[in-house]
Amino acid sequence: LDSRLSCLVAGTAGLLSVYRGGMSGLQLRGENGRSNGRKEEIVLQLCRDQLKKKEVQLEVWKAILPEGKFTKLLYFYQISGIALGWIPTIITGNHRLMCATIDVLETILEEELRKPILKELGAISAKKEEGE
Repeated sequence: LDSRLSCLVAGTAGLLSVYRGGMSGLQLRGENGRSNGRKEEIVLQLCRDQLKKKEVQLEVWKAILPEGKFTKLLYFYQISGIALGWIPTIITGNHRLMCATIDVLETILEEELRKPILKELGAISAKKEEGE
């Protein structure tokens, strides 16, 4: 369970970095007069909202994971996330590419990490209730 939680922390931290990198790229394009206008503002607001939610999730996962069990790749996930969000957005100017990237990463986090962990935590909780 600790290794899965460690991966979930790293994945969520990486996803936060994708949001931050993409937002930075969109804002930079807007400051340079290369903005697509209203659509980019909507995407930026969506990113801000999701960023707040993911920050709360990350704190919850960090609180559950025992001290010292964080993956050594955490910083790699964060740096990669910034690049994954920023580079396509700044180069192509296509906010859809950033949204597609985030959608894929959210799906991976949900299907590969959150569901099995929540299932395991539920089983642990059920065993404790039976023992009481």
